[in-house]
Amino acid sequence: MKHYYKLLLAFLLVASSAVNVQAQEEESCYPYGLGALEVFSIFSESYKTKDYDLAILYGEALMKCNPKKMEELQQYKGEDVFEKMIDIYVQLAKKEKDPTKKSSLLDSSITYFGRVFAINTPDEIDIFDWTLKRGRFYQENADFINDGYAKAYADYQTLIDMNPERITKLGSGYYVQITLQNLVTQGEKDKALAIINKTSEFADDGTKSFIEKVQDQLFSNPAERIVFLEGKLADAPKDISILNELYELYLKQNNLEKAVVTAKTMYEVNPNFKNVMTMATISKKNSNNKDAINFLNEALKLATEKKDKAQVYYELADTYLLIEDLKKARDNAKKAISEAPNWGQPYIKLAGVYAQAVSLCASSNMEREDKAVYWLVLDYLDKAKQVDAEVTSMVNNLYKSYQPVTPTAEEKFFKGWTKGNDIKIDKSLRECYEWINESTKIR
Repeated sequence: MKHYYKLLLAFLLVASSAVNVQAQEEESCYPYGLGALEVFSIFSESYKTKDYDLAILYGEALMKCNPKKMEELQQYKGEDVFEKMIDIYVQLAKKEKDPTKKSSLLDSSITYFGRVFAINTPDEIDIFDWTLKRGRFYQENADFINDGYAKAYADYQTLIDMNPERITKLGSGYYVQITLQNLVTQGEKDKALAIINKTSEFADDGTKSFIEKVQDQLFSNPAERIVFLEGKLADAPKDISILNELYELYLKQNNLEKAVVTAKTMYEVNPNFKNVMTMATISKKNSNNKDAINFLNEALKLATEKKDKAQVYYELADTYLLIEDLKKARDNAKKAISEAPNWGQPYIKLAGVYAQAVSLCASSNMEREDKAVYWLVLDYLDKAKQVDAEVTSMVNNLYKSYQPVTPTAEEKFFKGWTKGNDIKIDKSLRECYEWINESTKIR
């Protein structure tokens, strides 16, 4: 009998224990009646060993029961569990070959990001850090997330608004740079400028250089670019590159007054060959031909390359031609030819000098002798085309002007000029041609 009571008592104890366990399971957050520490331990070990199915089971329990803290473990942080769960689905997505299933797995990560922001306040988590994590997640998985890149850039822009100094210094300005480039690509000029204004003071040298390139892209309209460059010049009044670009833009905008001032500043800052030539050009455009000649002679002393010397002599020839000093125009054109014998323009200029000589000598009373000078003009046009094919079209057009005014057959007969014979272009034709003193052939 005593043995019977012992068996009954044991049965009742077992039954009571089973009932208690079942009740605990119904009331507990955790699976299988486990405690918080046990669940956290299993989750951590499963994540570490990449047993993701088990990790998901226990991770879900932790996110439900301990989304922020755990009484049993002071160092516990719910956001760490969320971050691991996000990573689990990213890792599973990497292994998935089916694009649809891959996107679905990544959607789970997106859901966890949303839960983190929904249940936490800025005092409880680093909102900046979590926004950056989400932006990087969108960027790295953009091919499988709807508008992934747009969402990433939106997060980066949020970070720039939130803390421009912190985001600018991250990754040597990487996030600022890619956000700016995206805005430029999208044509969002105002937003790009707003970001530049917020981040420039915190940028390192590399990012500042990138920002300058972006600004170059943004200010492509000449009028806007002038305003932009003038602003930069106020901070760096001796920056030759800014001055030079402004000079070119002023010329394009026909703002000769500002072009002159800018050219003078470049010359004062650095009177090198290029800037002296610029002064010569601007003087010439302003009809100050004597000043232009002075600057060209100064440039000649600075020229070291044959091509540069040829350019100076050519410009001198052109300027002397403008003031009708034909002999000096001729001399400088020939010097240009000497420095660059395969450049066609000096030959054309010399032809123009001799054509001008006819206009000045003959005026409105052109005789057969005057027309003979045009044979010499054609000689130099032929030579220009011979040495430099690039001037062929120009020469052909000039031929249409000069060839019709050469002596006619009747005029050649009257003067006894025979085709192929030499004829001297000098005072034997007219006193005013004495300085030319060249020979040509009767055509």
